[in-house]
Amino acid sequence: MTAFTRESVRQREPVIERASPSDRAFLAMDSGQVPEQFGVILMFEEGGGPDLDRARRLLAERIPSVPRLRQRLVTVPPGCGGPIWVDDPGFDINRHVRAVTCREPGDEPALLETALSVITRPLPRSAPLWAAVLVTGPAGNPLALVIVLHHALADGVGGLAVLTELIDGAARPPEVSFPRPAPAPARLAREAFAARLRALRHAARSWHLLRESMGAGGGLRPPRAAPSSLNQPTGPRRQLAVVRADVAAVQTAAHRHGATTNDAVLIAVAGALHQVLLRRGETVGPLVVTVPVSGRRPDGGPPLGNMVSPLLVSVPATGEVPDRLRQVAAQVRAHRQAATGPPPIALLGWLFRPLAALGGFRWYMDHQHRFHTLVSHVRGPVEPVTFGGCPITSAIPAGVGPGGNIPVYFEVLSYAGTLTMTAIADPAQFPELDALTDALHTELDLIIQAVSAPVMPGPGSRTRTPLLGLRRKPGRLALAVFRMPLRAYRHDAGWLLGHTFMEFVHTGRKTGRQYETVAMVLRYDADAREAVICAAWGPDTDWVRNLRAGPAAQVRLGRESFTPQHRFLSDEEAFDVAVQFRREHPQRLRLLSTILGWGDLRDDAAVRGIIPTHPFVAFRPATTSPP
Repeated sequence: MTAFTRESVRQREPVIERASPSDRAFLAMDSGQVPEQFGVILMFEEGGGPDLDRARRLLAERIPSVPRLRQRLVTVPPGCGGPIWVDDPGFDINRHVRAVTCREPGDEPALLETALSVITRPLPRSAPLWAAVLVTGPAGNPLALVIVLHHALADGVGGLAVLTELIDGAARPPEVSFPRPAPAPARLAREAFAARLRALRHAARSWHLLRESMGAGGGLRPPRAAPSSLNQPTGPRRQLAVVRADVAAVQTAAHRHGATTNDAVLIAVAGALHQVLLRRGETVGPLVVTVPVSGRRPDGGPPLGNMVSPLLVSVPATGEVPDRLRQVAAQVRAHRQAATGPPPIALLGWLFRPLAALGGFRWYMDHQHRFHTLVSHVRGPVEPVTFGGCPITSAIPAGVGPGGNIPVYFEVLSYAGTLTMTAIADPAQFPELDALTDALHTELDLIIQAVSAPVMPGPGSRTRTPLLGLRRKPGRLALAVFRMPLRAYRHDAGWLLGHTFMEFVHTGRKTGRQYETVAMVLRYDADAREAVICAAWGPDTDWVRNLRAGPAAQVRLGRESFTPQHRFLSDEEAFDVAVQFRREHPQRLRLLSTILGWGDLRDDAAVRGIIPTHPFVAFRPATTSPP
């Protein structure tokens, strides 16, 4: 009875939601003329979207799905730790959702100018840090909905999570009481003390993470970026310009040369800026670009807050497109993992925040020579979405903040097959936005045309004949080889295999019978208990088709046995898994490649070549929340 009573008390106690060190760092940085805010402009198709009353009603119904949208950040008494998020008892949807009229003549440039004025308007700290503004045309018809968030509330990926909950079709959780009481000071003090002890115990790991994160961002003393007019102090004015491209076309061209869509975006930006600099009479070699890298795990994690670290990439601005793609892809692949940990501003928050409050961060950004520009890329919904039944035809990202000495930077969002690139510039220091957009169009066209360029083989690449004569389906010898681990599981000796091979039971989509299959595990995440395997014989393999039709019945992995849930990985996730497997298990990869005739997979292009025709599947216990 005592244990039950204690558990009941714990369940009734208010949850402590601390602002993360990164969130607090963004608050400390927000002391200039331009606030640390970002937004997305959701454009409705011709004919208009919902009116203001309906937009307010829809958002009021949906924001309980994102509790942070009804919370404000408050300080706590001394000794009780950092600020916490608490429910705002005075929350009023009418304060957060309003309407503005688009400037004349009501076209896209006028809409961008209007939306920018909305995004640069500081959000009051006394209320939840977000706003939604309906932009109506001169005739009163709704043109777009602008969602604005403070960077202390979310980063780009977190902002996308918010958007996903506000559009039509999202699952709505059950209602909870509101407002919930704030935690008591005594409990805050105990939790803060425990957090300090944990920090001391993990000090060595924090130091290791700091070194890795600093290394990805260029280190304490990185090489100076080449001098150019791209580094000069900015003022408070901003201007937006938008360029669009077909996502599939850019992605196909990038993948052909072992690169990603983001790599293609980077070389497009560098090439376009190079053209503008030539017009100014400047010649600069590779441009150094800061790329925010998300540290969110594939298996989920907190949907909001800031979990990005900077990655410095030296991007060639001239040369053949395939060569530039390969150079950038190699850099990103080599250093991206180091940038997925906590950012330096979080690990050094105790030092960074007071310096930022005193103006130290602004001074540094006004004088930095680490990089020339910034490119942030977030992947949005693949299919078109609606709001209140009104189709959203375009999603335009826009982020603002103290520009330091970076007069132009870029926000990129893919949505419904369209890659939208927004250039944000200080028009006083970078007046050539029209020339920049023309150059971006040219560079993107060159990238898309590179799909027909020959693929350069990697070192030692050559065509291989499968060792067991395999191409599409396994023969008897191959089946005998690959079923050896299955015998171990059938004799309850699977524990000898550790996490190297996994057995799973799937149900025939036609027969209803259950079948056992064993596969090599390419990656095992112990924290999430997630194992990833690959369909070596392609998408028409029976077990792949069975899993597309229904869930697996059981998984046995070493000493573990569980009822699983599964998901098919995206091409980008599969590529990350394959590259990690190649790095950690080169001998196993060489054996698989020899048996299956996949060629030399040391070449990224070869890896990308097999992924579309060889599905990667992740399994985890069904009791674990899916990503």
